[in-house]
Amino acid sequence: MLLRERAIYVEIGPAGLSTPRAAVRAEDARMMVTATRGILLKMQDLGLPPPKGTLKWIAQNPTGGERP
Repeated sequence: MLLRERAIYVEIGPAGLSTPRAAVRAEDARMMVTATRGILLKMQDLGLPPPKGTLKWIAQNPTGGERP
């Protein structure tokens, strides 16, 4: 959580602008990218996000039925 906060935090102070790139070490950034990739793969395994048009089809067919 702290790394995520540091990754998006930008500050203007006496020394100038502190950007996320300056606040996050390369190994921490790699860890966050790896963790994000893992979450995306888990979502894909669960079928998320649903194929385009799925939510619209569900809204138009509230009683269910087979999707074409």
